Amino acid sequence: MEYCSVPLCTSSAKYSSLTFHSFPSDTELRAKWVINIHRENFPITSHSKVCGRHFLPHDFIEPCGLRRLKKGAVPFQPVSLYTVRCTFITSPTVP
Repeated sequence: MEYCSVPLCTSSAKYSSLTFHSFPSDTELRAKWVINIHRENFPITSHSKVCGRHFLPHDFIEPCGLRRLKKGAVPFQPVSLYTVRCTFITSPTVP
């Protein structure tokens, strides 16, 4: 079973037709992925994946009907309500 490594993403391959993408082997590109999904010190394994929801439409190519990432594509994580709420709660209060 594949699961997305992005925090708070509940995507899995069980009930979805989403694509799941392995972390790149290129060290610099892999570091960008880790930073962009907010998973510093994340132990990447061969099972670590990021689902297609964290890439933009122009990051994909579909040769022969297979959806693949373009070389150099980097995931993004949209600002979520959770992030906003945590920032609000941890910010100092204004009198």
